Amino acid sequence: MAIMEIEQKRNFELIKAMHTVVMTLNDEEAIEPWFYSYPDCADDEELMSIAGDAELMDDLCSNFRRRMAQGSNGGWFTQPYSEFHESYKRRSEGLPEHSHVYGAKED
Repeated sequence: MAIMEIEQKRNFELIKAMHTVVMTLNDEEAIEPWFYSYPDCADDEELMSIAGDAELMDDLCSNFRRRMAQGSNGGWFTQPYSEFHESYKRRSEGLPEHSHVYGAKED
């Protein structure tokens, strides 16, 4: 595997981790601007594209730092691990991730 591919894979995992952290902020005003640089409902192909582009990665990392500075003052949304795991599984399957997180019941 080439060095660029390794870096892109590392960036891909970093993007997914940053998204998970941002989505735990308990401040919608801090979360909303995240989607200025993170594509809403992004699939792995889109994230790999960002991971391979240094300028887009820099923009996303800067946005992440701003979200952390703005949102951490409002606290963090806590969710039991089982619900987090289910939410992650739903995202992986392309389903809405928040339906059960905010108390909505599925049919």
